[in-house]
Amino acid sequence: MDARDQEQIQIIDALTTFYRLTLNNQISVIRIREEVEHVKAYLEICEFRYPGKVRLEWEIDESALDLYTIKTVLQPIVENCYQHGAIVRKQDAFIRISIHSRDGRVIMSVFDNGQGISGDTIRQLAEGVYEGKGNGFGSTNIKERLALYFGDDARYTIESALGAWTLVTIDFPACRVQPVIKKGR
Repeated sequence: MDARDQEQIQIIDALTTFYRLTLNNQISVIRIREEVEHVKAYLEICEFRYPGKVRLEWEIDESALDLYTIKTVLQPIVENCYQHGAIVRKQDAFIRISIHSRDGRVIMSVFDNGQGISGDTIRQLAEGVYEGKGNGFGSTNIKERLALYFGDDARYTIESALGAWTLVTIDFPACRVQPVIKKGR
């Protein structure tokens, strides 16, 4: 097998891992380690498409990996770095993904040095009224699913400096057992 064959096997493996979780509608809550695996598969696909364009940094608290989260909570945020943050056009582009558990909470964050988001867009996304490029579906979906499982005890925040960076933070209770739907009960 040559290098090209190895590369094709690697991208097929990444696609398989990515779609295995994405398309499984039977599962809505997973361990954080599975969410990390899902994001890594997505980033491997991005690296195949944009080789060497984005440096990745991971800050993962190992004690958080066996806690539970709603599935597909980080990947849409990372995808936004590429789709809306124009990260691949940046000279020294990087994305930092952090996951920490402390004081009974999980804090996940995605920081990128892409093009940033205007204050007006952040406000519209927070209020659920954004109608611009991409319509904010990813952010809205994550916020709604967090509220479904954690009610008012979860937070989803976006901070940004236009033209410089964006930081998206998710904060929710640390769960050693699978959380159940709270909203509507």
